[in-house]
Amino acid sequence: MHSKQSWFEKAAALADLDLDDSAFGQNDDTASAKEDLKREKKALSTLLKRLLSQPLPASNIHLKKTRYVTAETASNYDRSVTRSAIVSLMENGEHEKVLKKKCRTISARYLQNMKNRKKRGKRR
Repeated sequence: MHSKQSWFEKAAALADLDLDDSAFGQNDDTASAKEDLKREKKALSTLLKRLLSQPLPASNIHLKKTRYVTAETASNYDRSVTRSAIVSLMENGEHEKVLKKKCRTISARYLQNMKNRKKRGKRR
């Protein structure tokens, strides 16, 4: 900021002009506005860090999925809080693996049954 002010003073002296101090006062306002923005940014970043450090709800495996919040889901929600986002992610990942395995088992059985039915139909 000081170098910019001295540059203006040197340029005005070379051009034989008198400088008005009001232009430099506006720069002070701009600097204070920038300082306010920096403080606000710092406050918001600390707020974000604090909010991100709070625990996330569990994967809610035992809760049925609904489109709207009901009394049942609201009462069960308080009981299902994990320690961190990573724990929640791990629990949800394990549950997803179990579901995929069940799905594969069911679809494999279905396909086997369909093959058996086709074979029986051809024999008759």
